[in-house]
Amino acid sequence: MVHQIELVLFILGVISILAVLASRYRFPFPVLLVLAGLGIGLVPGLPHVHIDADVVFLLILPPLLYSSAVLFPWSELRSNIRSILLLAVGLVLATMTAVAYTSWLFIPGMTLAAGFVLGAIVSPPDAIAANAVLGKLSIPRRIQNVLEGESLVNDSSGLVAWQFAIAALVTGAFSFELAAAEFFVMSLGGIAIGLLAAFILRQIFRRVNEASVELTLSLMTPYIVYLLAEQCGVSGVLATVAAGIYLGHHSDEIFSSRARLDSGPVWGFVQHLLNSLVFILIGLQFPAIMKGLHPVPGIHLFLSLALVVGVVIAVRFAWIFAVSWLLKRVFIPKALQEPPIENRHLVIMSWCGMRGVVSLAAALAIPHLNVQGEPVPERNLILFLTFGVIFTTLILPSLSLPWLVRKLRAGSPAHGAESEFAARAKLMEAGLASLDSNAIKLGLEPTRPVIEALRSHYEFRLERYESQLNLPEREPVSPEALKTLILRVNDHMRKKLHTMSNRGEIEEPVRLKIRKDIDAMEQRLFNMFGG
Repeated sequence: MVHQIELVLFILGVISILAVLASRYRFPFPVLLVLAGLGIGLVPGLPHVHIDADVVFLLILPPLLYSSAVLFPWSELRSNIRSILLLAVGLVLATMTAVAYTSWLFIPGMTLAAGFVLGAIVSPPDAIAANAVLGKLSIPRRIQNVLEGESLVNDSSGLVAWQFAIAALVTGAFSFELAAAEFFVMSLGGIAIGLLAAFILRQIFRRVNEASVELTLSLMTPYIVYLLAEQCGVSGVLATVAAGIYLGHHSDEIFSSRARLDSGPVWGFVQHLLNSLVFILIGLQFPAIMKGLHPVPGIHLFLSLALVVGVVIAVRFAWIFAVSWLLKRVFIPKALQEPPIENRHLVIMSWCGMRGVVSLAAALAIPHLNVQGEPVPERNLILFLTFGVIFTTLILPSLSLPWLVRKLRAGSPAHGAESEFAARAKLMEAGLASLDSNAIKLGLEPTRPVIEALRSHYEFRLERYESQLNLPEREPVSPEALKTLILRVNDHMRKKLHTMSNRGEIEEPVRLKIRKDIDAMEQRLFNMFGG
């Protein structure tokens, strides 16, 4: 037990060091984590870290899917639903079929059933990997939303297909009609359960006024929804995503402002920790996978891997370009039309097919024995090919996408500060317009000093935003220099505050409250000025 705790602490230390190195040298953090996990797994004497598939599906996957879904804009989902479904369902099934038949025809010892298992495992790009890589790129927001929407939904279609492929592998029986019917039942049922659970939780959240309780319920929500859906025999993945999108869409009305402020750092920490563990655990599995493949010649393994990776990448390119071409030439009602996507952005979308921990967990969940009690001979080969696809599709895009975006000039323009200040000014105007009427409704005299002080606060902010809009040209100041200036000024205030506390001029609760205000102001300034 002590050794396991030491290993966990060691891994957390490695994650912290790698996070600093990735930030300082602008190297993809997920790639560093996978390579570090691979290196740690090869160190002699260290205990093998085994990933239980249930731990991934029940402990890691729900909060990561939920946190991504909460932030996913409902308007973008609605306006790009056709593109998302074509990728999340159509491309998954096309990739699974292509990998299955290619593996069956060209990889020695691979049966068609095993090929379908492999195809189902490697067909869905991973939401965790996609967010980790796409978050660092300046690609157009619509393209990023389509890719994130695809990765949120396709885990469900891939896992449902995987369940039927596993049944065929261990029993030797498969019914396409039954599988298709079950697919729609599990998918629609998962969405229904997720929305129903989210609606009930929405009523609960609206009646809770304690930020700590709201945050606790928020952390419990993905597990509640996922387990409820799985107990009902439907897709827990889609239930979690549906609940997250619904609650995120209504977050302004159901969460208090304090809960929203507190949830950001907490969920940010959860995402960082689980994402980091996911990628480093992927690398840790490789040595154990290789041990089960000793009798197989290495050249055959890597030729088979190159074949599968080639099919996965080629099918994605072919599907995205073919579907885009077809949709431009097929009559679609105006209500369902979506703006066409440029070819350079289609290339970026095609290259963003990162696989991740969901694929690895699905591979690890393959039974060791079939219904006759005999070992499943293809299991170790599927594990190796899955790891290879994950490693390749994660490493190559992570390292090459920044260059590719620049080469194709596919990046999006920088966020316009003018539009942000204009929006802030409109909000201040709306707040001032409603101040007197709301004060009267509450029985407060609008001319009272405290109301006048509040009015002055809104007017001051309005004047500041309007002054930013009236500048003839925004001065080109380095964001890093501006961030350093803000830090130094606020650090000076914090030191002064600490000195006042040491002299007994203020009590400790007052110091902590003022320091929290300075910290909050610092973050607002970073957000406003791009620091």
